[in-house]
Amino acid sequence: MTASPLTESGFHSSSNPANLTDYTADETQPLNLIPKQEESTKHDLSLLRRITVVAVVATLAAFEGLCMSLPGPFFPAQAKDHGLSQSQIGIVTGSLEFSCLFASFIVGSLTTPKSTNFVSISGTFLCSFAIASFGLLNFMPASRLYFALCILARAINGLLLAEL
Repeated sequence: MTASPLTESGFHSSSNPANLTDYTADETQPLNLIPKQEESTKHDLSLLRRITVVAVVATLAAFEGLCMSLPGPFFPAQAKDHGLSQSQIGIVTGSLEFSCLFASFIVGSLTTPKSTNFVSISGTFLCSFAIASFGLLNFMPASRLYFALCILARAINGLLLAEL
């Protein structure tokens, strides 16, 4: 004899909740918690999706490392051509790490499980624009504005890298 399904509180109910339609209660057998055959194909797709997500995140992490370290060998020579001193070059280089350090605490507290995808995608696209703007600074004339814009471009890059 089949009884009505149990609710979350453990009592029988006359109406069948949507989340308990696959489970039946029998007086002689325990609650049947074996999923239907259709759900096993969903598991295979979720495994493929998980592998894809891991591959995409690994690729983003590799590009993040490139964004942080690739200007290292090239920027000092370019900055010397624009009249920056060694200490100014160090300030520009360190502004990325400094802003990334403090932004990671803020971004981590603002990110919720539902908006992680949006934060990652927006951070990737905006980070690419910050890197491109840092590259375009090569066409600026030598001035204090060049130094300030270099710091600003690297600090914005660090803020956006914290989202990744």
